[in-house]
Amino acid sequence: MAVIKNLWGKYVFGKQTFRELKNDYSLDKRTIRELFFKYKPPQKKHIPRPIHIVTDATYFGERTENTSWCIAVVRDPENQEDLVWRFSDTETTSLYSNLKDQLERVGYAVLSVTGDGFSGIRSAFKSIPLTSNGFKSPKINQSMFTKKIK
Repeated sequence: MAVIKNLWGKYVFGKQTFRELKNDYSLDKRTIRELFFKYKPPQKKHIPRPIHIVTDATYFGERTENTSWCIAVVRDPENQEDLVWRFSDTETTSLYSNLKDQLERVGYAVLSVTGDGFSGIRSAFKSIPLTSNGFKSPKINQSMFTKKIK
């Protein structure tokens, strides 16, 4: 159990990669992933308040090898605090709806959402003002508009 706790702490708070953890602990990536799914981190202490949030999901593993998984996080950028998160196989509207429900259950009042343009974020937070963060927006806009103006 101590190994899992140390791995989790270094990964989440020490921002170490799977490759670094693999080398430090002599474990393969799949084993680390399985340990993470088994680990139950301590309960987060929430301080409910009105907040502007940023949300996104990050994938790990290889999609072509069917070993990919993701973590979606809702963050308060002003206080640099991760509020809620959830693991999943894919990034879906349901995933973001669950995160929104978690926020509401613990008492946060979401004032606005910043996301990457994924339509599931827009659907899950439909009653709340949404802004795209601009990182993926040019690519999304490019696919939505023609370059051949007549």
